[in-house]
Amino acid sequence: MPKRLEFVLKEVADYSDSKRTKKCRNILEKTRKEPGSLFARSIRGLASLSIFGEESSEEETDLLVNLVVGEDPELSKDSVVSYRDRTEESNQKVESSKNSFDKKKQRNMSYIHLSELKRNSEVNITLWLRRFKTVLELDDITDPVKQVKAVATKLPDCDSEEVLDKIVSKEIVHFDQLTKLLDTKYSGKQFENAARLKLKGFEIDITKLETGLKELTNLVSQAYPMSKGDELFQKQIERIENKLERYTNVWERCRSKEYSNVEEAMADIVAYNQSWVNKKKRMNDKRPAGKRLISKSEGKTMDKSKVQCYECQEMGHYRNECPKFKKEDQKTTSQRRVRRLQTESFKNEAKVPETQVLDTQKIWWKTNDDNEDEKVIRKECNIEEIAKLKNNEPEMCEDDIIKRKATDRNHYEFIIPVSFKDKELTKALIDTGATQSLMKLSQAKKVGFNKVKAKAGYCTLANGSQWKNEGNIRTLMRLSNNVEMNAEFTVVKDEELDGEPYDVIIGSDVLRAGQFILDYHNGVIQCAGRIIEVIENGTMPNMKKKIRMTEVQRVVNDSNWEEKLENLLDKYDEIFSKKSTDIGKCIIKAPKIILENYEQPKIPRIPIPQHQKLICQNQIREWIQADVIEKCYKPQWIMNLLLTTKQDEIYRCCLDCRPLNKAIRNFDFRMPVIRDKVELLSNAKYYSVIDLIQYFNQIELQDDDKQLFGFRDSEGIPYVFKRLPFGVKTGSAIAQAVINQILEECSKFCFSYIDDIIIMSKNSLEEHYGHIEKVLQALKKANLKVNKRKSVFGATQVNFLGFTFSQDGMVPNNYALETLDRMPPPQSLKSLRRYLGKINFYRNHLPNLSKTELQMLDLLKKAYDDVKLLHNNACRLSLPVFSLPFQLYTDTSGDCFGSALMQKRKNKDGKETMVPLGFYSRRNPLRVTFQPAVKLELQCICESMKHFHQWVAGGFTIIHTDHLPLVKLVEKNSDPNMFRYVENLLSYSFEIKYIQGEKML
Repeated sequence: MPKRLEFVLKEVADYSDSKRTKKCRNILEKTRKEPGSLFARSIRGLASLSIFGEESSEEETDLLVNLVVGEDPELSKDSVVSYRDRTEESNQKVESSKNSFDKKKQRNMSYIHLSELKRNSEVNITLWLRRFKTVLELDDITDPVKQVKAVATKLPDCDSEEVLDKIVSKEIVHFDQLTKLLDTKYSGKQFENAARLKLKGFEIDITKLETGLKELTNLVSQAYPMSKGDELFQKQIERIENKLERYTNVWERCRSKEYSNVEEAMADIVAYNQSWVNKKKRMNDKRPAGKRLISKSEGKTMDKSKVQCYECQEMGHYRNECPKFKKEDQKTTSQRRVRRLQTESFKNEAKVPETQVLDTQKIWWKTNDDNEDEKVIRKECNIEEIAKLKNNEPEMCEDDIIKRKATDRNHYEFIIPVSFKDKELTKALIDTGATQSLMKLSQAKKVGFNKVKAKAGYCTLANGSQWKNEGNIRTLMRLSNNVEMNAEFTVVKDEELDGEPYDVIIGSDVLRAGQFILDYHNGVIQCAGRIIEVIENGTMPNMKKKIRMTEVQRVVNDSNWEEKLENLLDKYDEIFSKKSTDIGKCIIKAPKIILENYEQPKIPRIPIPQHQKLICQNQIREWIQADVIEKCYKPQWIMNLLLTTKQDEIYRCCLDCRPLNKAIRNFDFRMPVIRDKVELLSNAKYYSVIDLIQYFNQIELQDDDKQLFGFRDSEGIPYVFKRLPFGVKTGSAIAQAVINQILEECSKFCFSYIDDIIIMSKNSLEEHYGHIEKVLQALKKANLKVNKRKSVFGATQVNFLGFTFSQDGMVPNNYALETLDRMPPPQSLKSLRRYLGKINFYRNHLPNLSKTELQMLDLLKKAYDDVKLLHNNACRLSLPVFSLPFQLYTDTSGDCFGSALMQKRKNKDGKETMVPLGFYSRRNPLRVTFQPAVKLELQCICESMKHFHQWVAGGFTIIHTDHLPLVKLVEKNSDPNMFRYVENLLSYSFEIKYIQGEKML
């Protein structure tokens, strides 16, 4: 029976009176019992008329029962047909409305089922957005704003928030604008660059060769997505050969065979390497040939009845199992090293002064493996303490050695709170045994660490193990009690310090530079005369910032002075910059920039690298907010933007004004020299240093000069500078002239060098307080802003222009000396002159400098004279005769290559003699590590043949060398490091002959 009819009948049976209910139940039972009867077929026919809706009325129910039961004999066929037509029409409307509702509901939910876009996905963003827009149109979402909001729900959190904010600010009102924005962030270029960077540092582990080869081929495919087929296959094979170069056996196999695809190459290399490993194991296996095929598990169960012992000559066991040869069982014990056990004093205890020298001894404790419970055997040790006085003279006592016992104590560690540029407190461990200061990678990223730019290396630990570091970072570290210092840290992965309660380790390099004093007796740390708070019980102390102090700057420690100074700074709080866009606008404009009669060049456009675009966009946004630049669609000059790195590893975006600088007339203004300010600096007791934030951008340009400093952003929108930009030739002179005019009334106690102002007072703090107030008042009047973070007030010792000033005088500061120490040895005349120029800047502080540098100057003069002598004694060269063989004499000495190309000719007397055709010499400055002599000699020959290629390419050349191994090396070479040189030589026709060094021309 049809389910629909059964449902209606059940419904009638449940809700009708008892008489009708009984009839309907009888109909149901009869239909089930006799499904093939005429009665059942008639009911199924009625059901097929589809006259029953989902909810039947009372009239419809009665009609149904009358039709089925036959209680109404007057019911005509026409009434049934008319009722059927009427109910069919209503049912069709219900079904159509239901289907349309379901389809619309299904369409409206279709875009929700699309997968979210991930930042590291390699999908084509343009194609993805086009498909997404098509789905939205099918869902009848045609409003542009709603379409953009729908896309935002599928973006990562950071990008989604940015898009929604731009919708509110009406920066994005159309789908095409969103496409441009996402195209810059999800471009495939960044994935290609990332894959190529991984390729450079990728190394194959020979023990996991198959996995390494698969990763390598996948990286090549990601790095070169445009390469397909044979082109991609060739690049993959080249990379495989390059990475396998240090594994000679598989490298030679890879070069000797030809493969049709990369899968075949990987399978062959892996199989060959496995066979090589198996062969090596067989060679190193010292067991007899018969026992090599017996595994350890099989050896325990094998039949030993035919085995003969070499000791007792009996059958059934090996020699090491012989009962006559076997040693007696000995009890084994395990040993563990523990800390030195210390107990309290002996009876005859003597007083010990402050300084004590302890002789550390090792104590071991043993456990008996036979017992279930470990029994610890403790031993006492006598510790010899040599008593000394404060003047390091031994104390006069009856016994020179004082014997004591000590008890076990926990080791003591200093953990202090520090903060960096993010101003977030973190814990740092004081480790006097570490020669380098370490920082976790997660912490380093917060202070601006650039992993791509940094150079990785290794850190060697005390136990001989190594940590791989991600590079170094130099940043500002702030301690408690108003102490700040510039320190350099080695960045390591978080896993290396995982589980430790600190993120930073301060080593002896920073401790020595900051002159730290560690008092273990009282648990106190001092730096520059101030006590540094130590973390106790995990509680972070309060580190409210008041006064800045660098690594050698010492601020006056006077509570009254600090309170008075803080009130002064609060009084002039409006001149201190609160954020990067909070810069002033000087009331004095820059003078007019005059151009010479210079034809404007065609400036090539230098695109901004992909990983630097976001930095430039953020900088442009800040410039717009600070009113430094404005849009201009017809600038006179359009130049490029460049990114430079400042001392604190932060990028600075500036304008490349080099083309314009050639056309600008010089601005004649004399810059201040420290030598001329000796009268102000001498005998000064108190100093203050003020740093002007983005000083160049605070000076407004003349209206006509704004058109000279134009540029375009990454989207091609043109801008011009309204303020003086960094990079212009006359910028420093203009800035110096403006600040001199502002501080003209304060010239008796301060002077400035561009954006750095130093204030000096020779008498008291009260006088210095008045000097500071006058300078701040002058800056406020000129509407200039000050960088409070880099400013120092009321110090007895400060850094200024590379020197450290104090009442005792001036000396070069630590950072300048470190820069000189890090300079590499001069490799050329230009680098030598650069080094002498840096040394000359501190000439007044270096005694006997002329005597010391005279040797370098003599070296320059001697080299100059030698070059002149070579010119005067220039050799006459003959022209080559191509029918005769060439004679090439080569030699290598240290890091220099030299060769001479000659031919045998007959002179006027008829005797054969060598005539020179040309000479070749070159330095090899890249040779910084040891290289074998045979490689250098072969490299010299290869470069000499390349130098004389135009002559020797078509003829025969006899190569003379004083290195005998080269003769056979070229014939039979298997070293991959030298094969490329031999391969280049094989393109020539030559013969190598040995000649003694003393007979070399």
